Amino acid sequence: SIDYHPASDSQIAKLETAHKGYWKRNPSAGIRKSKGRTFARWYELSKPAWKLFDIHDTNVKLSPKAKEVLEEKHGSAKHTFLLESPMGWGYRENDWILCLNANAKSGLPIRWVFAHHIVPISRSHIQIVQVSPLKAYDSPPFKIDAFFRNAFGKSSREVGGGSYVLSQTSKLPSAKLLRLIYSNYKQT
Repeated sequence: SIDYHPASDSQIAKLETAHKGYWKRNPSAGIRKSKGRTFARWYELSKPAWKLFDIHDTNVKLSPKAKEVLEEKHGSAKHTFLLESPMGWGYRENDWILCLNANAKSGLPIRWVFAHHIVPISRSHIQIVQVSPLKAYDSPPFKIDAFFRNAFGKSSREVGGGSYVLSQTSKLPSAKLLRLIYSNYKQT
């Protein structure tokens, strides 16, 4: 017989971290995965954490330190996506990061980035490196579909715009923002 018990939030978070690490070490290129859960399903269920990032600068160049890390760990400096951030913003390896351009003129371009490596490049900045295409990692917390884009855009306007959403001290989306997105998502 199986001995089971309810899992605490910290146990679930620890399992989620280990799960991300497994997919990072064992890329699934070629393994067919599910289409991913919707934002509403994510909100109603386990809610693995994700963070926000303002991707206003798309001309980030790979630093010598990041290149060294990639060559040492992967035998090549090839990477799929690169972000640069101030040091203390709380990004960690294995984070799922929802990137958007808060100053975009039409709509909010949104995409997922997986933090495969976090590389300190100076006293004040880090580079966040996604080594492989998203399909090589476990699925993001939820899929970015038209319903989510609409709900996120409407919600960010209701709280003061994309710049306001991203100016919060924590890069974790606020509970208020998540509730608002969920409410707007359910209305679409």
